[in-house]
Amino acid sequence: MLALIKNSLERGDWREADRLCHESAGRFDHEALFHLYRGAILAQQQDLDAAEQAFQRAIQLDQTLVAPHKNLAQIYKAKSDPRVVESLVMATWLDPQDPGPFQDLHRLAPELFQFPRADIVFYTGTPWLQMKFSPDSLETGALGGSETAFVMMACELSRLGKKVVCFCNTNARKNYDGVDYIPVAQFFLYVQANPIPILIASRFLHPMEQGVRAGRRLLWLHDTLGCASGEAIGPHRDRIDFLLGLSDYHIQQVCQRHHLPETKFLKTRNGFIADHFLMVPKKIPHSLIYLSRPGRGLAEALEIHKRLKKILPQVSLHVCGYSQWNQVAQDQELSGLLPRLQEAGVHYHGGLGKRALAHLLCQMEVMLYPNVSAEETCCIAAIEAMAAGVPVVTSGRGALPETVVDGVGGCVVPFAGGGEVLMQSLEKTTLELLTHKERLQALSKSAYDHAWKKYRWDQIAREWVELFL
Repeated sequence: MLALIKNSLERGDWREADRLCHESAGRFDHEALFHLYRGAILAQQQDLDAAEQAFQRAIQLDQTLVAPHKNLAQIYKAKSDPRVVESLVMATWLDPQDPGPFQDLHRLAPELFQFPRADIVFYTGTPWLQMKFSPDSLETGALGGSETAFVMMACELSRLGKKVVCFCNTNARKNYDGVDYIPVAQFFLYVQANPIPILIASRFLHPMEQGVRAGRRLLWLHDTLGCASGEAIGPHRDRIDFLLGLSDYHIQQVCQRHHLPETKFLKTRNGFIADHFLMVPKKIPHSLIYLSRPGRGLAEALEIHKRLKKILPQVSLHVCGYSQWNQVAQDQELSGLLPRLQEAGVHYHGGLGKRALAHLLCQMEVMLYPNVSAEETCCIAAIEAMAAGVPVVTSGRGALPETVVDGVGGCVVPFAGGGEVLMQSLEKTTLELLTHKERLQALSKSAYDHAWKKYRWDQIAREWVELFL
């Protein structure tokens, strides 16, 4: 039926298209194309309010469709509605080859085309990501690993004298620590009128998919899948000068998945913010910390803590996450663990800014990370723990053996398929550290030295400049 409606519209037979839509009422309520076609019919009938609702419904069902945004722009223009600018901006991001929305924006909002000059342009995200991204989240709340890396590399490159502009899921344009952050939907407005000496796309392939030109184009990967949504990289390999991987394990995984040669890769790594780890607070005896996503081993960490408490009654487990305590009941990953988070000796700290997290880490003795469900490509949480002199007890999955290094940054036990064997290994190793202070202190020092020698963001930024910037 949808094909019949489309054919009628293409023939200009509006009456037939309208009849077919009425016959289909209720059958295609969850089909974006149905609401798109219905909106087009209503707009032709000059029922602009109903057409607007139909196009908005189409966007709710499929945000990647460009036609509803273009149609809404025409409706808003007819109504002198300021939302016309937002719709046109979205149309430029979804279809940067169409000159029409750009021309309309030049007339309606010429100020949007005024951008700062850049030596390096960073790109990440899509306009419809629910979690908005603000660089000041480093101080105000928990920020994911790839977002932290994005902000810190931009910051450190700026300190090295580079003019850096970042397109990401920020709500509005802002300057933070010398770097300009701009909503990602405005990226192609920038591309239209500004040369890009170096483009670094982080996790998202969209600029390469659209053939954006730049003096050098790099794709900075953080996921084992490759890109954030698992898009195929191979078809766009000729538009990418280099791919940045975070570890040998990471590069091997992406090469195998996308059939790419390792010569296409440069190896980098994640880091920590050195200024945050200059404090030396007193350690809390027999303290453990878990600071990864709940599904990666929080339930297991809580169980290990419970077992250890029978032997060491004073042992404590400190948990950091992305949700504050008053949000735990609504957090799907955490809500089932709520009773466990209230057990004796468990302290839930919620989502901490990076400085506050560093202060807490410096008080801990051991980071406990079972890592049962995700293969890390380069674990920032482990790096931050080591920077605080906190040895990491973890499983040997993914790149953790590269990041931590058994006997240097902590203890890496065999994953052995998970389950009770892993639990017993983690419990035994953690207990040995907590009850043998000389060994714990020696491992604390080696973890600290390992991190400060290898994982400072300023050091990594200088390596980037030497290698490819």
